[in-house]
Amino acid sequence: GLYGKTVPKTVDNFEKLVKGSNGFGYKGSGVYKILKDLNIQCGAVGDESSKGLIGRSAFGEPFEQENFSVLHRAEGIVSMVKSNDGKCDSRFFFTMNSDAGWADGRYVAFGRVTEGMEILR
Repeated sequence: GLYGKTVPKTVDNFEKLVKGSNGFGYKGSGVYKILKDLNIQCGAVGDESSKGLIGRSAFGEPFEQENFSVLHRAEGIVSMVKSNDGKCDSRFFFTMNSDAGWADGRYVAFGRVTEGMEILR
């Protein structure tokens, strides 16, 4: 599920990109990095290099990280990747183990996989 009450702007961005509400979104983007037993990174909207170098937020410009209230203490936490300037765009990752405390205070967690972790594994 998504944590819209905790990080509403981040969830709004994600939902708009899933739906393609602004004429662009996650459709056609793929996984660009797999770090075995750590995370899977996806969602580089607009990055034609397929290297995950850039993303595009649903708001046009990258946006500030909201907060770090949700901790990365479970497999399947969904978090935003941040750009070099510390802002969020479309890129996100799934944690692949329950010990992802390295991400706490660095990346905005906005959801958790509730079904289908076996596919990610």
